Amino acid sequence: MPTTILSGPALSTTAALTLSARQEARPVDAVGMFMALDPATGKTVWEHKLMAGVATPVTYELDGTQYVAVMSGIAGGKVFAFTLDGP
Repeated sequence: MPTTILSGPALSTTAALTLSARQEARPVDAVGMFMALDPATGKTVWEHKLMAGVATPVTYELDGTQYVAVMSGIAGGKVFAFTLDGP
């Protein structure tokens, strides 16, 4: 059985990024990938492996730093947060 790739929700930021998710349903398991795309080229500039089932991301600012948070996981999910302002 081949891998099935499903795209997920997307969010554009003022940091010139489009944040999106994809789900890979493979023969023995499933995995969610959360990624930042360059909106001008569509190329992936960053990605992180998550659990299967990725929700719509949100961004917020705290003390001058912009973050993105996304929930992942079908059962027993977790919230993952990342900074958009560099390492």
